[in-house]
Amino acid sequence: MILKDITYAPYKLPFRKNFATSKDTYNFRRGFIIKITDELNNIGLGEASPLENFGTDTFENAAKSLTELKNNFINTDLTDNFNALSNFSRLQKFSPTVHFAFDQSLISLLLKRNQNSLPEIFSNRKTIIPVNFVIGLEDDSKIFSELKIAIDNGFKTFKFKVGRKNFASDVRVISEIRESYGDLINIRIDANGNWSYSDAEQIVRQFEKLNIQFIEQPVKEISDICKLSQLTSVPVAPDECIKNFADVKYFLGCEKINFIVLKPSLFGSIFNTLNLIEEVEKSGKTTIISSALETAVGRSAVSFIASFVKHNFAHGLDTAKFFKDDTENNFYKIKNGLIDISEYPPEF
Repeated sequence: MILKDITYAPYKLPFRKNFATSKDTYNFRRGFIIKITDELNNIGLGEASPLENFGTDTFENAAKSLTELKNNFINTDLTDNFNALSNFSRLQKFSPTVHFAFDQSLISLLLKRNQNSLPEIFSNRKTIIPVNFVIGLEDDSKIFSELKIAIDNGFKTFKFKVGRKNFASDVRVISEIRESYGDLINIRIDANGNWSYSDAEQIVRQFEKLNIQFIEQPVKEISDICKLSQLTSVPVAPDECIKNFADVKYFLGCEKINFIVLKPSLFGSIFNTLNLIEEVEKSGKTTIISSALETAVGRSAVSFIASFVKHNFAHGLDTAKFFKDDTENNFYKIKNGLIDISEYPPEF
């Protein structure tokens, strides 16, 4: 396989409304779309989109890394062998999000070139992926209206954004939702690290009778997440505090951590991510794959990665709705709370 052409272009997309986390508030998303063409004129797309204050990459670092990648690989003859590519050490020097984007584009090319001889790892996956629906806790009437519409549209798992200063109000709303819908829905709550450890100790206990699937990132620090998980019967799941593969492996050693939320597009090698998912599963824990607010291009690869996870818990892929526009058509639309990813790669 000869990489005949490598191009990349920046994008900047506004959100419908500001997106707030414990670390920052974002009103737009920016990154790069890379396009690689082989000697047969097959095209593979990839997305490199650092998210400031998440992961270890920056927009400027990714831009520099993309220039180096193009200079290193234009007109290069690469193997068509998936196994050899998964151990491709030359990619380790590039920034994590660029490594992810290059892996995404190369996998797309290889799948197009080798449809009749796919390795087992790419054929042994699920094609239908359940997705959670995200709701911000704002106006009560709006919450219940949005929840009912989503249930009518087939969603079964809901993630509610909590972490307001008046956390008693958060607890009240979640209690009312559980009382209204019973066990018809699965409830997750996400505090985005907004609670202090001392507050979190008190707050999580108030959710213990509400059958919460897990509390995502209740506090900021890795060690506090692990400590907090030992104090409550509500499962605690790390998310934003995970910046690399080593952080994931740290949580494999935390006995009470059963769910690990992973944003693959921020951490580099797709092949390493697939191996890590297998390692997490062997440890008896559960990986939840989450979008890092990528465009349709990046989300397609994140959804592809989610298709390798063997459990039936919903993944965090419902992020297209946050954008006013997108770089490409949203190929994997959510229907009845599910994404059908039987066809990969998409033809944007």
